[in-house]
Amino acid sequence: MDKISIAMAESFGHPLIKKLPTFDQLTALLERPTAGAKKGSFFVPAELTGGKRNLESVKNVSLLVLDLDNKDNSLSVERLNQILRSAQLNCCYHTTYRSKREHPRFRLAIATDCPIPPSDFKRVAWSVARSLGLDPDPQSIDASHAFYLPRCPSDQLDDFVFERFDGLPLEVAKFNQVPPNTSETSCPINAISPAQVTASVTKALEGMLDAIPADCDRKVWLTVIWSIQKLGLPSGYKTALEWSQRSDRHWTLENRDHSQADFDRVWSEYRAEGAEKLGWDRLEQTAALYGYRPSTTLTTKVAPGGNNKLKVLSAGDVRDLPDMEWIIKNLIPNIGMCVLYGPSMSGKSFLALDIAFHISEGVASWFGFPCRQTNVAYLALEGQAGLKKRLAAWEKQNNTRVQRASFLVDQIDIRREADIAELVSALSPHLPEKGVVFIDTLNQAAPGADENSSVDMGLMIRACKQLSDSFNGVVILVHHTGKDVSKGLRGHSSLIAAIDFAIEVKRTRQGREWSIGKLKDEKDSISRGVELVVLEVGKDSDGDPVRSCAVQETSIFSEPKKPTGKNQIIALAALKVATIAEPISAEEAYEKIKVALLDSDSPPEVDRARGRAKEALAGLIKGGFVTSDDGLIDTTESVTEPDPL
Repeated sequence: MDKISIAMAESFGHPLIKKLPTFDQLTALLERPTAGAKKGSFFVPAELTGGKRNLESVKNVSLLVLDLDNKDNSLSVERLNQILRSAQLNCCYHTTYRSKREHPRFRLAIATDCPIPPSDFKRVAWSVARSLGLDPDPQSIDASHAFYLPRCPSDQLDDFVFERFDGLPLEVAKFNQVPPNTSETSCPINAISPAQVTASVTKALEGMLDAIPADCDRKVWLTVIWSIQKLGLPSGYKTALEWSQRSDRHWTLENRDHSQADFDRVWSEYRAEGAEKLGWDRLEQTAALYGYRPSTTLTTKVAPGGNNKLKVLSAGDVRDLPDMEWIIKNLIPNIGMCVLYGPSMSGKSFLALDIAFHISEGVASWFGFPCRQTNVAYLALEGQAGLKKRLAAWEKQNNTRVQRASFLVDQIDIRREADIAELVSALSPHLPEKGVVFIDTLNQAAPGADENSSVDMGLMIRACKQLSDSFNGVVILVHHTGKDVSKGLRGHSSLIAAIDFAIEVKRTRQGREWSIGKLKDEKDSISRGVELVVLEVGKDSDGDPVRSCAVQETSIFSEPKKPTGKNQIIALAALKVATIAEPISAEEAYEKIKVALLDSDSPPEVDRARGRAKEALAGLIKGGFVTSDDGLIDTTESVTEPDPL
């Protein structure tokens, strides 16, 4: 889920306010405690109807939060870290008010892949706790339970512990699943037993299900479910259920119980007799209607030795295979499909052009990595107006004239076979033998495409592989992140599976950097700092200067400094709560800070509280801890102002 629906209040005497933070924004509130008494701001991790906090008002629970009181003191920080690292969940925990170093108490928050209906919450929560080997406080297993934001006695701040773990959201269905029908493995695939089904078969099945949209009409939906059931895979029920859950047509969270019951009824109605037309061949035929093309055909009959066309390599043959070749050593291979991605305004197009020109002009290295000169075609499908300026800025910054790169600015749709054929024909004279094709951006290369659709994304991936094959080279896509930047590439998951390499570009208040997002068979911990240098590249018709930017390497920026003043620390904590979903006015910010200061261990005089609030806010703005834009105050880490050019 990109956003989670929660309710927050400054105290139990204040009204509940609906907020829609991301999980990252929520965890930012939990990583640092406020000194003072236990009572204060709290949140309810649920979507509530009405202003009251009770079970009747809970529409659904947005994330799983558990109190671990650790009464027998058997759960150490080290042990909990080990459990959560092994679980590979997107989660965090912090120690609670009464926690002490010698006897820690914890609050665990786990992101979920979908909201949990209140009727299912206890079953899911206890199931998750048991699977992790944890013993939560039963009172926290309540869909309407409220949790204080972290607070500590002033003399125990050093005992506070916060840890964040990157991973996948909790699969709610996995812990709230109806047991599979006993007939699940009753019918083998083409007379092969489940034990004989190889990993390649499983992968091929996943490829077909990625191609077939789960929002298909009901007749196709039934065919797919029953064909999966006929395969007799031990994981068949789970595979079919997860595929069906991708659909808004056959699976709705608002009516989840009905959707689950409908699926289970369909699963139980399968009959082996009369199912001759179901199974693997039917799945392949259905997937083919949506653009799926299998690399090989699965069969149960293997021809005797000499009749096979497949070549089996010996260990010696493998040793004699040619070494991997690079365009930029240890970063960009000389053939395949790569992605350079980041949020808007991160500078990804500047970085893509910088890579393209280093390659095309044979510059010795890029950010210290050796380059090999290769012909380049750059499809500038958005921002064409700034291309001339950016070219001039790169030439000025690198003291090198660009002569070997080719550009295309005409609009195309790579999902169309005719457009790909025309593109290959147009670029062929410019990319003899080998070549690199940049597509900036993937979205503009397929106008109107649904990037979350397996069908549309499958067509785009197929087109990129066709370009790579045509020029015996590499295709580099410039692409966006989704609304939740932490989830990486925008669109269907088949894209990340298809690429050989990815560069992620980030931008925060501290600067820009690129880092390796995916690189097959190589280390993925490479990162470099990036600065966009503003350069004057000429004059316009009125004689005014024309400027653009060029890429320059800089050191990786240090961790952001933290406010040191007591009032600023209190003010920043209050503003993080107040701005979790959206910015607030300066007047509202003063009032929030004033209330927080008066509620602290050392409150100012009442008549001086507003003045102290103004001083604290001014200090936070000057220090870069909050932003002030058109009178709105925000604490977001990401920079949203446009690039200078």
